Amino acid sequence: MNKSLNGETFAERLRYIIAELKLTQSQLAEIVGIRQSQVSNLLNGVSEPNYRTLKQLKEKLRLSAEDLL
Repeated sequence: MNKSLNGETFAERLRYIIAELKLTQSQLAEIVGIRQSQVSNLLNGVSEPNYRTLKQLKEKLRLSAEDLL
């Protein structure tokens, strides 16, 4: 579990982002091109995103790297 400088984990930041965007896990999965179970694992801190997933999150949701990491 990687924490950012402000103490948040990737999972915490992603939960905040999808809440702000009013997206469901299924909607996020479709947007990013991953399975809903992968989104669930990311949100629960079970797994960390790979490079491709980070890139897709950044591009599709129009986020900066700082928003995610």
